[in-house]
Amino acid sequence: MKAKILAVLLVGLLALPLTARADEAAKGERQEKARAYKQQQQAENKAFRATLKDLPEDQREAAVIAHRNSQFADNMTAHAKMHEEQMSKLQSKLASNTNLTEAQKQDITAKAQKEYQDNLAKAQAKHTENINYAQQVHNDPNLTPEQKRTKMKEHLESNKAEHKEHRQEMKAKREDIREEFKKRKNTTVPGTDRK
Repeated sequence: MKAKILAVLLVGLLALPLTARADEAAKGERQEKARAYKQQQQAENKAFRATLKDLPEDQREAAVIAHRNSQFADNMTAHAKMHEEQMSKLQSKLASNTNLTEAQKQDITAKAQKEYQDNLAKAQAKHTENINYAQQVHNDPNLTPEQKRTKMKEHLESNKAEHKEHRQEMKAKREDIREEFKKRKNTTVPGTDRK
């Protein structure tokens, strides 16, 4: 009985990454939208930086912080829209899945929602940390302007490295789950009860 419950839970856990990656065309479309959005933000950033050249230092810092907060809010809105689209697709796929129980489908949906909320909280915390760090560096009277730029560049590179490592860990985790699911699927005896 415990093995059957464990198997049911594992199938539920494994179904989430499989349903999220099942449609390669949709994945390519999402990636293209993300690239276009990133390019748009890069263009906005370039135009914004051009407006900073004639501002006094104190006004420049306020403008940069306001711009970062505005872009962060825009990013969160865009991520919320993408999340809603993904949840809609996930729910549609789950609705047509006859191998999972309603409880398993609800569990998968709840886990996807929790992962999104966790990522949202993490992004908010990281944004606040970055703004605070930038203000701390800017307000340090012992640093030259070049040292401030260097510290900020190092901080941003550190953030990129952390983000890349996190993405690689998540990719490896999803791949491990897929492989485990494939093994279980191949060892399942035809005609057995999957409920």
